[in-house]
Amino acid sequence: MEPSIYKPSIYKGAGIYKTGTGGGGGGGTSNFICGKKYKSVIMPDGKEWTVENLDLEITTSGAAYYGDDKNTYGWEGKRYGQLYSQSLILSLQGLFEGWRIPTDSDFNDLITAISTDVAYKLKSKTGWLNGNGIDAFGFNAVPAGNRTLRTFYSEGTANTFWTINTRISYYLDAGNNLNRDASADPDNCLYSIRLIRDV
Repeated sequence: MEPSIYKPSIYKGAGIYKTGTGGGGGGGTSNFICGKKYKSVIMPDGKEWTVENLDLEITTSGAAYYGDDKNTYGWEGKRYGQLYSQSLILSLQGLFEGWRIPTDSDFNDLITAISTDVAYKLKSKTGWLNGNGIDAFGFNAVPAGNRTLRTFYSEGTANTFWTINTRISYYLDAGNNLNRDASADPDNCLYSIRLIRDV
């Protein structure tokens, strides 16, 4: 079912374009994706990642703001973005011209390139109740929390990102590692999304 507020023909026509200079370490490039400006950085794996969670403001099943509270967690609040089911986000891939949803291999490459204390280096400097990170590369992983079935949990203590590969996600929590999970329910688990492109 197509999200009620999205018209792919309109948003694909908007395109994605740069409005600044790129680079890692928190500098970043600004890009317009589906009508919103997202910053991106070149990470140690040599790929360009968005540094904000995707926020499409979709009003359909399979997408939600944490606690169903857009004012607090949406673009005008903490900017944690929406949480999405994997099934929904895969159906929307055509919206992201020039960008794509990361693969399992993309996350593995990122982990390999960073090498040690991966989560600590990716986490934002503020907001984590169980230990902030140093945001070494400008990735700015915020503790956006998750939703399983109708239950929201872990805001302030975790963030999970979907990959394009069925059931596979990566999560950050109190530890220093970016952990792989291959058992997530693609329909009932709602997680964050980052976008990536090769450079």
